[in-house]
Amino acid sequence: MSYRDREAEQQKTLKKIKLIFLICFALLILALSALSFFVPTSSWQYAFSLPKIEKRKDGELRIHYLNVGQADSTLIEFPDGKTLLIDGGDTHSDATIMRYLNALKIKKLDYVLLTHTDADHCGSLDEVVKYKGADRVLLPCMTENSTYKTAYKEFLSVLGSEEIEVKTVKRFDQITSSSAQYPYAFTILFPHGVEYDEETESGFSSNELSTIGYLSYGEADALFCGDTTANVLQGLVKEDGLGAFKPRGINLNSIDIMKVPHHGAKDGLTNELVSYFNFRSAVISCGVGNIYGHPHEDLLDHLSTANCQVYRTDLQGTVVATISANGSYKFTTEK
Repeated sequence: MSYRDREAEQQKTLKKIKLIFLICFALLILALSALSFFVPTSSWQYAFSLPKIEKRKDGELRIHYLNVGQADSTLIEFPDGKTLLIDGGDTHSDATIMRYLNALKIKKLDYVLLTHTDADHCGSLDEVVKYKGADRVLLPCMTENSTYKTAYKEFLSVLGSEEIEVKTVKRFDQITSSSAQYPYAFTILFPHGVEYDEETESGFSSNELSTIGYLSYGEADALFCGDTTANVLQGLVKEDGLGAFKPRGINLNSIDIMKVPHHGAKDGLTNELVSYFNFRSAVISCGVGNIYGHPHEDLLDHLSTANCQVYRTDLQGTVVATISANGSYKFTTEK
């Protein structure tokens, strides 16, 4: 066979390989299109790249502070197997949250709590609830001056199309254990209902209306503050000093785990508040190199005066607090 004949034969072979590749590629596209048509997208697009998470042991309560960048989302696994998702990150957090839920083999959420309507807290809740579902959704308190932002409207539209129990939070609403062996309680401390600032006679901002929740299990407790401000927390401290929470076994003067308000913003905590809460561990949810400068240097200075361990999602990824039935707890981090 001459050189020219061999070259012609090689060209034919190359064309056949290209044709086979194109046919295979076209078949793959058709298969994926058919899969998307007949099978819900959520059943496969969030089934890959799942994080590796240890199985929860009997009697453990776990708090997962998810790494969703400059946003907020926290998952609580209660010892009786029930789950509570607090906030749903921003509009880009759906994959992170869904893959995390899938890694934990959570088929349906028991409770979803939205602390307030900002897009960095409810941005992906429409997607999560649409695909995972929930038995009960707790919505934030709104005033007559509140604005219904796009992400919140989309979340509400999903709730309207699903068979989900929906209610607006109020003070002392509770999620409690279904197991006498492992009693826990998640209690709403704020708001009461519709809150107004008596001094300015104006409605609180969306951040100030953030739902604040208190979790107790064994001898351990944790406080979840959304994007609240020092102004609101000072009000809670005043009430705590007057014994408002004592009949319910709640003591804010010694908190084990504090979810630092508003991604570590300057207006979240003061030295006085840090001293009063006397928390042993603090968790800050914020994004790497975010434009807001969170956590603020002043806030970090406040925390440095306390004898507490500080965890940050921007530095350590997802942070997990595991609480045992006897009240002892430990932290693990992604990084």
